[in-house]
Amino acid sequence: PLQPAASSNLLAGFVISTVLIIIIWALSGIFIVSPAEQAVILKFGRYKSTVEPGPHWIPRFIQSKTIVNIQQISTYPYQAQMLTKDQNIVDVSVAVQYRIIDPKNYLFNIVAPVKSLEQVTASALRQVIGNTNLDDVLTTGRAAIRDAVGQQINQILAIYKTGIFITD
Repeated sequence: PLQPAASSNLLAGFVISTVLIIIIWALSGIFIVSPAEQAVILKFGRYKSTVEPGPHWIPRFIQSKTIVNIQQISTYPYQAQMLTKDQNIVDVSVAVQYRIIDPKNYLFNIVAPVKSLEQVTASALRQVIGNTNLDDVLTTGRAAIRDAVGQQINQILAIYKTGIFITD
């Protein structure tokens, strides 16, 4: 049989171990969101909330987080040959700059948001170039084409709720 002192030492060791595990678990849930970011909180894999910059805590194994930089401007190039309004073929190259404005929509509404953005860009660019004469594409109409394409891309992205905004 166990002596009373041995069983109390065993119980004390168990209590201390349990308290240490709880403290480590609680501390592992602390995270900091920097000023340029937002964090999406998931509870058992389902969207719960979006948190702003600052220190936060989540209970590990119950909730998880995905941090998204909402201030970063990303760029991707697009190049293709297109037919103008006056039936000329023009080689068009653009560099699209965008940023994430809604992390929830960016992460969960579209399977591949950047790929969708590329397809929307191709569609909008073809439509605008297809309604423009070659002279305007090559000379004075560039700014108007740029503005029209950017506006059309943003409208389509808003309809699909991608969480992406074209900055330039």
